[in-house]
Amino acid sequence: MNQESRLLMSRQIRIFMAGFFSAVCLAALFFVVTPQAASGEGDAAAVLDKLDTVLLELKILREEIAGLRENFNSFANPSGVRIERADEAREASEVIGELRGIKSAALMFYTDNMGMGEERLSAAILQSKNSVGSLLRQYLDNPAKYNRPEFILEIQRINGKNAWLAGRDVSGKSEGVKRSLRERASSAGLLAEDAKPYRGENIVYMFVR
Repeated sequence: MNQESRLLMSRQIRIFMAGFFSAVCLAALFFVVTPQAASGEGDAAAVLDKLDTVLLELKILREEIAGLRENFNSFANPSGVRIERADEAREASEVIGELRGIKSAALMFYTDNMGMGEERLSAAILQSKNSVGSLLRQYLDNPAKYNRPEFILEIQRINGKNAWLAGRDVSGKSEGVKRSLRERASSAGLLAEDAKPYRGENIVYMFVR
């Protein structure tokens, strides 16, 4: 088995394990939280908080699985042949990974601070310009990296509601990288500033919540 085949198999295994863990979490949700809510055991607010936390953790897991699948699909077609230029595919995957990193960190930030209320949370987001890493430092592997101006966490009004969006300025990337991002817009959930699918603009967004 050559190096490329081993890499493909490794990614398939990671996708399977992430999916299995997600299924275990769903089972825990069904057999632990749901019976409590149905029987009235414990404080109702506490049960609902636990339910919200589990659902958010599942959302984060789903993003991780989506990231693994996206990387796998961009690497090879069913016959294992590369379908994109390696450098452009790698850079596009890196951008998507950065967006997913901000999204996951923002969701964990929300889970830990939902008691602050929407108004204070929104204020914290608005004050995080050029300092996303500082705001989300507990949840990022390399917080200092995300304090650069190209990394964005902002609130936009979408369909009459405030939406959190993770963003990445890609104006310094090549047209080939932007094309690769555009081609993955649907599968990776990449958006333009108008909340429509990404079309090659200088800033690419991903919905957080």
